[in-house]
Amino acid sequence: MPAEPPTNTTSKRRRAETESHSSDVSGAKGKGKAAPRPSAGRGKRRKAADDSDSDSDAQDAPEPNNSEHDVEPDVVLGEDAAELEAEVNEAAANAQPYKLTAELKRAKWARKSRGKTPEQALAETMKQWRSVHYDHYLAPAVVLPAQPGGRIMHKFVCKFHPSKAVLRADYEDSTTNLKRHAELCDPPETPATEMITAYASGVSYSPSRMRYLIAMWCARRHRPFSIVEDEEFREILHMLYPKVSLPSRFTVSRDIQMIVEDSRDRVKELLTNDIKNKVHLCVDGWTSPNVISFLGITAHWYQDGEIQHIILDFIKLDKAHTGAYLAERLNNCLRAYGLEDRILSITCDNTENNTTMMKELQKLIPQIRGVKVRVRCFAHVLNLVVKAILSPFDRARSRRRKSSQEEESLTNLDDDDDGDEDDEDPGSDEELDDTREAADEAMIDALEDDEVDINPQDVIEGQVAVQKVLKLSTKVWNSPSVRAELSRLVSSEPDLKSEVLVRAVKTRWNTVTEVLDRALKMRNVLGGLCDKVEFNKRDGVRLRRYILSDSEWVIVNELHQLLMPFLYATRKISTSGRALVHEVIPYFDLLTEHVEHFKHNTQLSDAVRAGAQRGRAILDKYYSLTDDSIVYRIAMRYFRRLSWEEEWIEEATAIIRDEWKTRYKPAAPGAAPPAPAPAGAPVPPVASGSQQPAPGHRSAQAAAHTPLHAQSSEEMFVSLSSNRTSTNSDHDPLETYLEDPPRSTIDNPLNFWSLFYDSAEPDSADRALATMALDFLSAQASSTDAERAFSRGRLTVPRLRHSLSDESVRAGTLLGSWARIPTLVPERATIKLIKKSLRKKKQDDAAVAGSSTSAHDVGAAPGGADVIELE
Repeated sequence: MPAEPPTNTTSKRRRAETESHSSDVSGAKGKGKAAPRPSAGRGKRRKAADDSDSDSDAQDAPEPNNSEHDVEPDVVLGEDAAELEAEVNEAAANAQPYKLTAELKRAKWARKSRGKTPEQALAETMKQWRSVHYDHYLAPAVVLPAQPGGRIMHKFVCKFHPSKAVLRADYEDSTTNLKRHAELCDPPETPATEMITAYASGVSYSPSRMRYLIAMWCARRHRPFSIVEDEEFREILHMLYPKVSLPSRFTVSRDIQMIVEDSRDRVKELLTNDIKNKVHLCVDGWTSPNVISFLGITAHWYQDGEIQHIILDFIKLDKAHTGAYLAERLNNCLRAYGLEDRILSITCDNTENNTTMMKELQKLIPQIRGVKVRVRCFAHVLNLVVKAILSPFDRARSRRRKSSQEEESLTNLDDDDDGDEDDEDPGSDEELDDTREAADEAMIDALEDDEVDINPQDVIEGQVAVQKVLKLSTKVWNSPSVRAELSRLVSSEPDLKSEVLVRAVKTRWNTVTEVLDRALKMRNVLGGLCDKVEFNKRDGVRLRRYILSDSEWVIVNELHQLLMPFLYATRKISTSGRALVHEVIPYFDLLTEHVEHFKHNTQLSDAVRAGAQRGRAILDKYYSLTDDSIVYRIAMRYFRRLSWEEEWIEEATAIIRDEWKTRYKPAAPGAAPPAPAPAGAPVPPVASGSQQPAPGHRSAQAAAHTPLHAQSSEEMFVSLSSNRTSTNSDHDPLETYLEDPPRSTIDNPLNFWSLFYDSAEPDSADRALATMALDFLSAQASSTDAERAFSRGRLTVPRLRHSLSDESVRAGTLLGSWARIPTLVPERATIKLIKKSLRKKKQDDAAVAGSSTSAHDVGAAPGGADVIELE
């Protein structure tokens, strides 16, 4: 086709072109025509073109007419192509620059790619790309249409996130979407971003896992749900991954409740089928800071050498806490988990409504034996004993019982604004159980009527001594200047490690012991602290009135020695897994001996001796109440470390034998009725009033009447065997155990019986005995784990989160406890649950946002991929 000179229109178009179209200019030179020189305004157009979203300023405009001459000479354009060429020329002359319709772009691409494969056409057009946005992607690939007649696409894969790609039609040259993704993507490697890349290498992002982790974080670490809406928190996560999706606080709350409901079946499966031993419960009540009453129920069992425990439920209480109502709520909980046949003992405090609860619960669930399997919380007993010991030194109690004017020595210790709140912890009101506190006070008041006569002046001196220490500790705690001075004085004493006095808390009676202990250690510096001028001004703290005399220090020291064993015992049994029933009786014995010694020591002050007498009375009362429960006796008979009175041993032995025969001992292999004797065989007579031999047992007389041919050789000599095993019907492992002398070398009976269980044959009597031992030895002596559940609830509902509903409090508390056991809240299954709840929303979002030039996850399912590899 002969060459034609460029028209005036073409010359004008040439002056508007940028240097990026120089290849077309070179083509024009090849046909004998010189390229026009750049005009003065061309530099400005070039700069604007570099900032645009297209590849060059000429890419979106029609090509000049002479571009046709780049086609091979043997190619002849038809009439349709000529008409299309005229349309393109007209558009170039009349249309606005860079504004081509999709039809014109397709026509332009069809002309350029005629006679080429899609790959050849792509390679040819790539030579003309000048935009820097292409540098963010790997070399594009051709994506053929799934159906004939479809549009061929070019796929641009991100260099930094290979799982992300941008699809663009083959005729398009716009870089808008390429630019958008590049700006959202990570920046090129710099010293700062290299550290981020190294940190995130191999990490994947999943919206479902993000929601799972946030829910677990809020539940286990007691974080408020609204933390996900903190601007700084969101900015931190967006810095790590710009497209991160964060749930709202309402979604977090719903996720936690959804996870709890999904995990409930696993908890039920664990407690009913997965563990071989019985389950013990601890029950206690609590009122949250937002004035919602809960019944905390914890489950305990022995497994894999350890005492395991979880919070079984955190039940809202809507009515008065009567025994019948508590039994009803506890019954509903146990039936929901299918635990009617799995419960052995229930530990609760010593209030009377719990006695009623146990009786009513036995009516609702006969498998639970009521008060026979009740364990009284030993921590509460110790608390009562300490209260009783301190009662002679309790100034408030003395004021209630005496109408006379209080001694001047006590009133001088008061400030005008002093009140009982000085000695209370800010959160102590949340721990008070009004019913229990009232019962405790009534019990101690009744003890005072039976005490021995003491010198009233000695009682007042003891009260003054104790009140001085308690008041001083409060003043030091509440005054920063006094605390700083005490710290300075302590620094000069190398043997002192503490720098401040402990403050007594009303609901924690053992803190009084800690206050006395710290004061005695700091005795040498407290006198100097209280005598300083700056602390004795008229309007100041006036510490001089709290200086103790030598005789007062003697009383403080005597009371401290009386109380210290109770502090030690409380700490021991408050450790999770240590508060076991078989340890209670030895504690009772040692503490009773301790207070008895103080009671009869006439060298001590009368107030201290009176406190010891009252403590002994509380110990005696609850020691005798252990006889009401079979749990103590069976556990202690198994763990025979100490020597007991013969009468007590005989009674415990009878109880354990009954429990063994009725609930644990397996049926003897020969328990089926024997075959009838042959005709004419003599029948051995049975004496009147005698008992038949027990099934599976054979007396010597019965063996003598058995025909010789009916006995095997093994049966003849079995009585001489020295290693009779559990397969022998005469073997009763309980009787063997009871006949053996106590083993004083066994420090941990749970470990001993666990090894015994593992070494026994399956379904044997030995294994049954070990199961019974582990069941009773794992019974909880204290409900401290239930109280820990309240501590978890208190962290979930601090004073600034009073708007939490009871369902949110319950779900957060349960999930935080269940998550300790990975099989109860498995991550993979929980993420799958959350992903399922997200699926519909993802599909809706994908339907709105989907287009041919939008970004997609490579290999994603409809609705978008849930997991995106970051590196």
